[in-house]
Amino acid sequence: MVKIRFGINTSFVLRRWTQPKQWLKLIHSKLGLEICELSLDLLDPMLREPTKTEYMQEILELGDQFPVEVISCRTCESQYKDDMLLHPNFGHRMNSVQWYEKAIDIAAYTNASYVGGYFGGLVIQEHVNPKLLDYVISFIIDSMSYLTSIAYTAGLQGLFFEPFSLVPDVDQNISLNQKILVTLIEQSQIAIKLSPIAKTHDLSLWIPKFPKDIQMVQIHSIEAARTVKTLLQKSDLDTKETVNIILNVHPAFNLSPKDALDQVKKTVDEIKKALC
Repeated sequence: MVKIRFGINTSFVLRRWTQPKQWLKLIHSKLGLEICELSLDLLDPMLREPTKTEYMQEILELGDQFPVEVISCRTCESQYKDDMLLHPNFGHRMNSVQWYEKAIDIAAYTNASYVGGYFGGLVIQEHVNPKLLDYVISFIIDSMSYLTSIAYTAGLQGLFFEPFSLVPDVDQNISLNQKILVTLIEQSQIAIKLSPIAKTHDLSLWIPKFPKDIQMVQIHSIEAARTVKTLLQKSDLDTKETVNIILNVHPAFNLSPKDALDQVKKTVDEIKKALC
């Protein structure tokens, strides 16, 4: 069976425990986890210096005290409100490329292996002009190919992307994502992986279709964890492969810090048992 590693996205600390010593201590000592995914909600890639470097340096300096591996850096929640690489305006698209350049810098500085997440979505519409779609896919491939070269130079192991929503038809959308993935793999010197999110993607469609191309799966509940485990058991991955299952939860802001942490810990403990 494929090897599974379980960790948590740091978005659960927002508005409560945002400093590195706070969240690293919680992840290591309270949740008992060895890996985490750094949400760039905590550290905006466009943040001014020296503030950004001070934050990253603190993460590194706390590594011996709280040995939690920052395995990846992922786009922040606010990015989902942006079309990013698929924005209608070219200037906006180039700004997103720059945002990801700086995200790669953060991943490299914090010794993360991967960087990725949401790279954009088309403006919601019922019908997509075929010529526009061809251009969009071409821009995605060119931009992400460039970013993989930056990530390679920075020493990262790989880049992952959440499946693009390009067309309403599910099968066609999967085929288009497959085209993007295959082309990027051919052009890249680092690993390129898909990263479906249980909350927004039907995992029963994505994991069986791309069993060897999925290394990061983001979940939000114990039910999603069980689904991922079952689908991976049915896949043809060998024991040399590792899939990182990352919990992404957001305790309600009206909860006290204690109640919020208890809620997160309960979910973590249940998922640990489910994945055994």
